[in-house]
Amino acid sequence: MLGTTPQPVTLIAEVTDKGPKINGGLVWRIFDTTPDKTGQLALVAKSELASPTLRLKPGDYVVHVAYGRAQASDALSVRDGATRKEMILDAGGLKLNAMITGDLPIPFNLLHFDVFTAGTNEADRSLVAEKISAGDTLTLNAGTYHIVSYFGDVNAIVRADLQVEAGQLTDATLYHKASQVSFKLVTETGGEAIADVDWTVKGSDGTTIYWQSIDFASLTALSHSGSNSIP
Repeated sequence: MLGTTPQPVTLIAEVTDKGPKINGGLVWRIFDTTPDKTGQLALVAKSELASPTLRLKPGDYVVHVAYGRAQASDALSVRDGATRKEMILDAGGLKLNAMITGDLPIPFNLLHFDVFTAGTNEADRSLVAEKISAGDTLTLNAGTYHIVSYFGDVNAIVRADLQVEAGQLTDATLYHKASQVSFKLVTETGGEAIADVDWTVKGSDGTTIYWQSIDFASLTALSHSGSNSIP
């Protein structure tokens, strides 16, 4: 029969099997194994220490650890006496950047990335992280991820599937075939912009990708993947 006196439980996380112990940036959560009235597992304890020693009553629990966006869960059995639980995250790093074809840099404020799980189509993918800036390093579980790079907010978008390896940093640069463009309607070269102009940009299939009623139209970026025209 199990006792009721809380026992010491020490938690340790490693990047890979037999790899170095993680010394910071962890969030530990301990859950009961019995769902509450809402159907959720009740939170028993939480710690943001790298290697906490918690006192838990003997019994069965679920331990969850998060390191950045990498995470792992496992069963935890507490008995009389000290318990030591090691968690292997199999985590790696992902660092993203993008340039215009020809190695032209993209202004930092016009570039961001969304990261999804792998999948053959949108319905199969789940969002992992959004609006990630160039140069930021994400900590993720090892695996394949679908990356979407946005240059501005019109149609300059590129995609790639990237592999994150446990214990390694994947440093990837995506390339946009795109340009920043601006339009101004004038009566003469170098003249002032004519007021009350409606600007419409359509793709080669006739789909409108940009519309604005403004004197001077400045598009962040347009993709070169199709011919765009202003009727």
